[in-house]
Amino acid sequence: MYEITTVYDHKALTALCRAVRKTYRRKRSLFLRILVGAFIATNAVFNGLLYWLGAFVFDFTVILTVAAAVLLLLLCFFEDDLNAWIGGGMSYGYKQETTASLDEDAYTITLPGNVGRWQYDKIQRLCETEGYFVLLLSKRHGHVFDKSGFTKGDPDAFRTYITEKTGIPVRSI
Repeated sequence: MYEITTVYDHKALTALCRAVRKTYRRKRSLFLRILVGAFIATNAVFNGLLYWLGAFVFDFTVILTVAAAVLLLLLCFFEDDLNAWIGGGMSYGYKQETTASLDEDAYTITLPGNVGRWQYDKIQRLCETEGYFVLLLSKRHGHVFDKSGFTKGDPDAFRTYITEKTGIPVRSI
């Protein structure tokens, strides 16, 4: 019915990590981003107040707090990339080609030396990014299907098909 070839590289793993963050870890991610924002705002207000009062001393503690704020800000912006890098064996050269075959009962993922089959009722969340469909089975397990990798079928029909099979709407992220 559908056959999709996907290369699990850094871009695909980033899409998977983003889908997990936007669905399962939505509240935790929002809380951490608010916490980081509060830290940066407090740091800026405190240093600005000291400067305004004339008591500002540019020393190691200022450098350390500004560096911590910048690091936290970068971690917030590149959280999905970092998770993909760690999940991909800490290598940007990580690539693994998979083939997904979908039929009426289940879908099969074929990796080099391994074959797995999953029923549609095991899928908990469906997400779509600009280049991928993401099927999440849990907060630690999911599959990515490249939209440009369809060898049988097309992405628009697949969106409708997978929604009918799972009863879950596809969430655009």
